[in-house]
Amino acid sequence: MGLQHANRIEFKKGYQRKFFDTMMNKLDLRQRALAKRLNVSRNSLKSWIEERWLLPENIFFDSAKILPELLNYKKYIINIYPGNWGRIKGGKARGKMKSNLTQAMRIKGFRKANLNTVKRKVIGPKEEKMYNDSERKLAELLLKQHFRYQYEPAIKLGKKYAFPDFLVKNTIIERCGYSDWPGYWNRIIQKTELYKRYFKGKFIILVPPERFNIAMRRMKFHLKNVIILNENEIDKLPSLIM
Repeated sequence: MGLQHANRIEFKKGYQRKFFDTMMNKLDLRQRALAKRLNVSRNSLKSWIEERWLLPENIFFDSAKILPELLNYKKYIINIYPGNWGRIKGGKARGKMKSNLTQAMRIKGFRKANLNTVKRKVIGPKEEKMYNDSERKLAELLLKQHFRYQYEPAIKLGKKYAFPDFLVKNTIIERCGYSDWPGYWNRIIQKTELYKRYFKGKFIILVPPERFNIAMRRMKFHLKNVIILNENEIDKLPSLIM
């Protein structure tokens, strides 16, 4: 999970543009230079400025680290949506669904939004569109060990649905650790609590070695029924699956 999974902020109309206008004016930057400063594509930045896409929550806080006065724009936030609601068009979230839709239609809508949030260039062993090589290698390992897996299946948790990276037997595997930003880990903690409450199985978080200590620190009060595994020890994974 990365930028594509971040919560989305909805400002009062016009204030998302003002947010970036303030930043560019104060820092004396044009769009290309600002995109480089934020480590995002110019196309993404342009879409946020034109309010065609909702602003990812982590970009809001990364910007505020550069220019703290941008935190004043918190008062213009009217909604925060889950990351898989994806892009917006015409100032309205695509993820909003009419109450008469069936559950199957809702799931299909969430899947489409999630797929469209970022261009997936990695193809998995079962022709899935995956986020990165780490997910592909994980899928290949599971198949090599004769495990059948589901990639991003819909799992009902109370009144909500979750789409974990992998479901193998009665084990959920999430590949995490792209960020040390607290908001990123808060979302993982929320998902962890949902799994603990509604999922009667095992929950494994797989993290890259450089993020392992961060994951353990962020999750230290939420480790019950959760296994955090360093990717360097991925060979241990098959023995942990129930």
